[in-house]
Amino acid sequence: MTPAEVAEMLDVKPDRLRKMRAAGRGPAFVKDGRLIRYHPRAVDAWLRACERGGQRGRG
Repeated sequence: MTPAEVAEMLDVKPDRLRKMRAAGRGPAFVKDGRLIRYHPRAVDAWLRACERGGQRGRG
């Protein structure tokens, strides 16, 4: 996925996603020269790691 696609999916501006990359936060990405791409599974794993509340730990 492109940074623009991920930013849209996360409902953030592409610049915010760029700042997250620079700070070492956010989904894992692959960089080849100037090209940056995200694997959908990496984005999903990052979102799951950020989950709070909900049903986890209940039962």
